[in-house]
Amino acid sequence: MTVHNPASRDALTHLDEVELYKDLYEKLKFGRIPGSSYAHDGSGHLLSGYDAGYYSYMCAEIFAADLFQTTFAENPRSQAAWEQFRRGILEYGGSRNELEVLEEFLGGRCTNLNALLSILGISTSPS
Repeated sequence: MTVHNPASRDALTHLDEVELYKDLYEKLKFGRIPGSSYAHDGSGHLLSGYDAGYYSYMCAEIFAADLFQTTFAENPRSQAAWEQFRRGILEYGGSRNELEVLEEFLGGRCTNLNALLSILGISTSPS
């Protein structure tokens, strides 16, 4: 919480991120980082082709929101809804194209971004 909830602006400006990282590393990994290491700057995955992969998380959020709004929003504990989901999505495993299975489950339509925007409280109507 030192970073996300500082005691004051001054405390944040004087925060030593390197020391904070080393302290957390020692507590969580039970080991020490060499003094000259820049392990806290380990963002190589962002520079090695994974950057576009971050969009897959947003796609997953859109799919999940649409599935929830379409199938579970009325009653998340509905046994019939879960049975429909099991038979319409899970039953195929990896034997079919995932987007085709999803579109078929959604009644033949593509996923809809509006479901996610609605869950996030973002209006989809022009102001």
